Amino acid sequence: MLGKNRAPGGTITTDIERGTIVIALMAVLATVGARADGAPADGLFRQQQAILRTIPTPTSLTADYVKLWWLWKKRTDRVSVRSLFPILLATFCTMGFLASSVASSFVVATTDLEVLVDNPFCARYNESTFTTDIERLRIIAVRSVSVPYAQECYHNQTLLPPRCKAFVRPSIPFTTQKVPCPFSLEYYTGAETDPLPAVAFDSGLVDLNDGFGMNLPNNDRVSYRRRTTCTVLPLSGHITVLDAGVISERIWGRTTFPGEQAVKLHYADRPALGEWKNATFLVSLTATNISEGFSITSRFYSPEREREGIFNTLEPLEGMRRKDADLTLIALTGAVTYTKPVYDPWFLALTTMTLYDVIKQTNKQINSTVYIPDSPVRAMGCIVQHQFCIKTDSSLHCSALDSLPRGIPSKGWERASSVQLSALELLIVSNKEIGLGYTYNAVQVHPDQWIIEARAMESFVWASLQVSIADYAIGPSVRSSDLADYIVKPTTAGDKQLCGSQKMRIAGGFVNINVFGMAFVITVSLFFAIVDIVLLKFLGTWSSLEKDV
Repeated sequence: MLGKNRAPGGTITTDIERGTIVIALMAVLATVGARADGAPADGLFRQQQAILRTIPTPTSLTADYVKLWWLWKKRTDRVSVRSLFPILLATFCTMGFLASSVASSFVVATTDLEVLVDNPFCARYNESTFTTDIERLRIIAVRSVSVPYAQECYHNQTLLPPRCKAFVRPSIPFTTQKVPCPFSLEYYTGAETDPLPAVAFDSGLVDLNDGFGMNLPNNDRVSYRRRTTCTVLPLSGHITVLDAGVISERIWGRTTFPGEQAVKLHYADRPALGEWKNATFLVSLTATNISEGFSITSRFYSPEREREGIFNTLEPLEGMRRKDADLTLIALTGAVTYTKPVYDPWFLALTTMTLYDVIKQTNKQINSTVYIPDSPVRAMGCIVQHQFCIKTDSSLHCSALDSLPRGIPSKGWERASSVQLSALELLIVSNKEIGLGYTYNAVQVHPDQWIIEARAMESFVWASLQVSIADYAIGPSVRSSDLADYIVKPTTAGDKQLCGSQKMRIAGGFVNINVFGMAFVITVSLFFAIVDIVLLKFLGTWSSLEKDV
């Protein structure tokens, strides 16, 4: 059983049985008040008392008192005054019971339940033991959930599919804004026509409690911000067509075909490829020309690895190298044909091709014009920046908007609590597991399709973060049993506290009972029940004492 974070003030739940206790109490009080002056009772008074002592429901009391008022209005004095108060009181009680029936939903909830994850498999991945195959397994495990989740849940729609109700917050919102190019002028596409050729996606500071369903105490809150800026890169000066056979088969991973040609894009060096290190992307024209869809390949550069003297698989050219941001290069390949020209810079398709088409109704052959991509491959460059904040006793302590650190820096986080350090480490590890390149592509092309695709990639990243962070509490080995030997069990107090701090939604066969509401109802009901039991005896004793005096 889990109570909500905030007790619903003013929520009182009761039923008609407990309500009769209140009615009985009011009946006794009315009797005392009516006889306080010691005046002799008439027939109206006795009939009213007879009704009260049957402990009727408020609606029955109202109906009976209205009948008495109608019968006695010309037979005795002050009938309206003597009947008005009980009628108003009964009406008030009826409204109270209706309100309490509605308010009962705050005490017992049966839909969209938020529960704390309690799983003995809680753990995080041990990066030091990861091999390429194990890392691929992890990516597949997260991607199998996050790709369909991003497709269904990261849209502006009122009714969300059931899948979107797994997390406390279905999606993490972020802004979309056109901005200047994040690279030097030589990578500035369309400078003459578009002064803002790039697009930035900014989440702002996202509190882990609000965004990811954590249940961290107020003094241990952690916030995270991610800003991604993307632009389509120019091909001029960076593209080369060459014979695929001159390139080592170890790079292709297969034997090349006779006469096969390849396209090479150069925006960064890949030192591991030796003499072909300038092949940032290498695409076979044979494979591309027979493709029926799009495919995406990505490359990643981390300035943090360079600062620490760790080998980088990518060395960006000058003008693309940023010290304050990670760099992701994304290549789009495909030979999809279109019935209309496409002006989007990433999907640019203005080259015409004439095909034979047959009209089924007349069986006549006519010429049909289609449009094919101007280039079989185009590239996009994105910089990604991260910011982490923790709540301290007096203020919010934040890092600069920078590249993703490899771990929690030794300086600057001395005031962080154990659970805050664990949350920061979980954020860093989760970001390492995902990248912009792991996404899907749409076939229908919008004039700004590259922005739609970039936004879809960013949505995928946030969906993956939601999955990956929740996997810590659920247990990574639960999603993929092959990873059971590559996890680290919680050891510090912060890690263990973080295991029990993840909230998720659960449906079917469960109810949430608000502890405050339930305790309030029981306490108040017992109080009035006890008062109702002892009050008549007390009043009787009091009356005897008055007579004796």
